[in-house]
Amino acid sequence: MDRPVIEEIGPDGRALLKGEQSGLDKIRKPPLPRPNTKWVGGYKVGQGGFGLASAWILVDTNTSKPIDQVVIKDTFEPVWNSTEDKGMYKYIYRQLVNKGLDFGASLGHAPGKAPAKDRFFKEAYMHGVMTTTDPDEDFYTVPLWGYARRKTNMFEYNLWRLYMPLFDCRDLRSLVGVHKDANRRIPEPFLWYTLDCLMEAAILMEKSPRELLNSGNEDVIVVFDMKLENIFLASPDQSKSFPIYPRPYIADLGGACLTAPDDPLNTSNSLPFQYTKQWEAPEMWRPGTPPKGERQSEPILPTEALRGSCTNVWQIGRVLQQLMILEENPMEIGFDSECTPAQMEAMTYESGKSVPYPDSYYSDDLRGFVRECLQFIPEARPTPENIVSRIKILGPLYYKGMDIFGSDAWMQTKERQNAAKPKTTTPLAPSPAGVQQAREYTRAWSKKAKDRFLQLAEFPDSDLLIQWASDRNGRLWRYTDPDRDIVDRHGNPIDDLEYRYCVNCAKNVDADMHFCPKPVPGFGGEGGFGNGGGGGFGGGKDGVRGVGFGGTGGGGFGGAGDGGSGVPPANLGYDGAGDGGPVFGGTGYGGPGPGYGGPGSGYTGPGCGVLGPVNGAPPPQPPQTGGFHGFNPAAQSFHF
Repeated sequence: MDRPVIEEIGPDGRALLKGEQSGLDKIRKPPLPRPNTKWVGGYKVGQGGFGLASAWILVDTNTSKPIDQVVIKDTFEPVWNSTEDKGMYKYIYRQLVNKGLDFGASLGHAPGKAPAKDRFFKEAYMHGVMTTTDPDEDFYTVPLWGYARRKTNMFEYNLWRLYMPLFDCRDLRSLVGVHKDANRRIPEPFLWYTLDCLMEAAILMEKSPRELLNSGNEDVIVVFDMKLENIFLASPDQSKSFPIYPRPYIADLGGACLTAPDDPLNTSNSLPFQYTKQWEAPEMWRPGTPPKGERQSEPILPTEALRGSCTNVWQIGRVLQQLMILEENPMEIGFDSECTPAQMEAMTYESGKSVPYPDSYYSDDLRGFVRECLQFIPEARPTPENIVSRIKILGPLYYKGMDIFGSDAWMQTKERQNAAKPKTTTPLAPSPAGVQQAREYTRAWSKKAKDRFLQLAEFPDSDLLIQWASDRNGRLWRYTDPDRDIVDRHGNPIDDLEYRYCVNCAKNVDADMHFCPKPVPGFGGEGGFGNGGGGGFGGGKDGVRGVGFGGTGGGGFGGAGDGGSGVPPANLGYDGAGDGGPVFGGTGYGGPGPGYGGPGSGYTGPGCGVLGPVNGAPPPQPPQTGGFHGFNPAAQSFHF
């Protein structure tokens, strides 16, 4: 296949994916679908060469307001990728079933009953292991709400569906871009918060497989493709720490691996991971085939160097580094065995920086953490647990109160302070600028919390606020705004969908680019156009006859031949004169003007045209060639 599969399936194939809502009824994350709710959506939120992601909104039909959101991620995976869970992955499926995450992983088998040879999709397994069913537990990887396999006629691919939450604040890459455009640094408290969250995620990548799988005490999930665009941002949560900052979550674990120190694939540096070259840790590097005439580089680390938590730590350090220097697209580091470890470590700080690093804008402690994470020798890097324990001590020195600003405890303190003031004290009036900024970071708070916060009229220093990508986030925010209607009073989506339901094709099709190959039942299908005459409108369903309009004949308009009777069950009649329409050609002659209809391109229809008056016109001319045939319905290429 020359084109990416997502392009190969065409607009109508993509419309089928966007409009397919199977599995939504199986989601068990509160609030559960209940009476007077419905799912609305199929809004595209992302697309790549092998899949696309669509957003669905659970709507309260009494109020038309959103209750929750989910993203369905459809991925085409080549059939030669094994669907059997084996080795270190064989213990995971039972955990997915216990968490209610199997929505139909194996075609022909009930959810939870998939055979071992027919249920493995690595991205689902990795996210599923990291997903907790405890709503009060904090974790910072994108949770999995379910996965399934769909039947498709793209026989060289398996089509997998993942169900995940919608992250409406985009990702760290977009955050860097917005700050870069505004010539603003990202506030240091947010960087401490991000470092802490990502290290907590790294701890859980050790803890979750070791506790849940019972397969050893040194197993670890290594992300390998951790980068700015793979760290999503959720809306600020007023009930959590750092209430006005978006919360980071590690996404796209499809390139990750479950491994251990005694894993043969690890000890031989042959783990099947996916990664991006600019984010390659030293232990991930493998000598490639050099261009002709150039020398072959030797390994840059001892053969006993392994990939593990140390790799996650290095990539987290790389993420923090790019947040500091506002670099969206770092350059490759250029590891080479001719260089010393110190030289290669120095390269890490020289790869594509757009802002001098290190500098005095960020504290020595924060920059020191980043340097420790980016050490060249894996064993020299601190563990995630070590970093988190030290953040608890050092972090509050640099939080500047942002870890509690806007929380219930903070508001209670401010309310007590205001109550203790003399009654003659004039209350603070909210500043317009402060209110405008607050609209962005309080948008996902409850109305009660918003009103309470605005009444206090106390806002953080603007240097402590992140730059929100309001223009870029606006479309996603429309789906999550708790005060905005999702459907109109008739229950129809307010935001236009990119697909529609075609009655003739009995399926969802592209809203703009679909050309229906079938006629409406009861009417004929339009034929081609051009010299030689287009096909007429044929008869419709159950013998309803239609008048056929010919195209341009040799010297005039072709005749209006009688349409044939309908042909159940296809519901397509015979066409009139001219080049045939979707199914059959016709033979009608005559009409109100001179000339013949074009030749029929198909079987001869039963109806003959009625000769019309010539009115002194020249005699009919022989038919011309060159008409276009009607659209072939066999062109529909993709279906479930």
